[in-house]
Amino acid sequence: MTHALPARDVPAWERAVTPRTLLRVSVVCFLAWVFSVYDYTLFGTLLPKIADSFGWSPAKATSVATWVTLGTFVIALSVGPLLDRVGRKRALVIAIIGAALSSGFTGLAAGAVTLVLIRAFSGFGYSEELVNTVYLNEMYGKARRRGFMYSFVQSGWPVGALVSAGLTAVLLPAVGWRWSFVIAVIPSILVALAATRLPESPAFAALTEVRRLRSNGHATEADDLAQRVGLTVSGEAKATLRDVFAPGLRRHTICLSLA
Repeated sequence: MTHALPARDVPAWERAVTPRTLLRVSVVCFLAWVFSVYDYTLFGTLLPKIADSFGWSPAKATSVATWVTLGTFVIALSVGPLLDRVGRKRALVIAIIGAALSSGFTGLAAGAVTLVLIRAFSGFGYSEELVNTVYLNEMYGKARRRGFMYSFVQSGWPVGALVSAGLTAVLLPAVGWRWSFVIAVIPSILVALAATRLPESPAFAALTEVRRLRSNGHATEADDLAQRVGLTVSGEAKATLRDVFAPGLRRHTICLSLA
């Protein structure tokens, strides 16, 4: 007669993801996306007020916005390697906190240079779509309502834009543009705290174990585990920014950068 192992003794990559866990993950990812978009669109909404306070011409404000976009792109490139280096859940937390800090420090901007440097880190929030895509895909697995739940999370974009517009209309006359950014930190920090309580995805847990086995010289066991859980990676190499310039991706990266 066999007995089931206690849940804590079952390897993380073999634990069943319950519907309740899926719902919790989906809600947190939805809120994280909402407030990342909130921060991202808040800058565009308040740029005219920022320009007025610094005495910028429309051309100067447009130039600042262009450099902010470039900085956002550079920061966003770091999120992909981060996913494979620290895990899906931690990458989610880092993306949320990055967006929150970008919001908060925007309220302290002293001019064009500091504003560009600070707003570049909003790239963490903008790249949260990538984090959500990878994390949710691995958590949902073959869930029957996978498409519906994923579309629910992605609906955070219009919701975040509406929240940004609504709260700006309420807060701007009362506290000004600086405090509008500072206040945006609060919901993001609360969501980040909630994200720390989420489980890591089974796929990344298995990938971590494969890497551990390989580093300890157990290549056969690592290959067996990778095959059993359906991993298509070797588990040996860590992702780096150079990977986006690999032969299979180089053309896409260069074209996107030029665009």
